[in-house]
Amino acid sequence: LALASGAGAGAQTAIGTSVLGGMVTSTLLVVFFAPLLYVLIHRTMSRRGQRSEAAAETASGAQATG
Repeated sequence: LALASGAGAGAQTAIGTSVLGGMVTSTLLVVFFAPLLYVLIHRTMSRRGQRSEAAAETASGAQATG
C-alpha cells in the first residue's frame, strides 16, 4: 500500500504510510521499552526486598538484645 501507483494511489499511499509507521513504532516500543521496563521493575522489587530483609534483621536483633 505504501508504494501504490495508479488509480487511488494517493489514498492507498497515505493509508500504507500510516500502517507502516505504526508497525515500526510498535516494534521499536516492544523491542526496546518492554525489556527496559522489566529491568526497572525488577530492580525496584529487588531493592524493596533488600530493605525489608534489613528491617527484619534489625528488628530481630533488637528483640534478641532487649
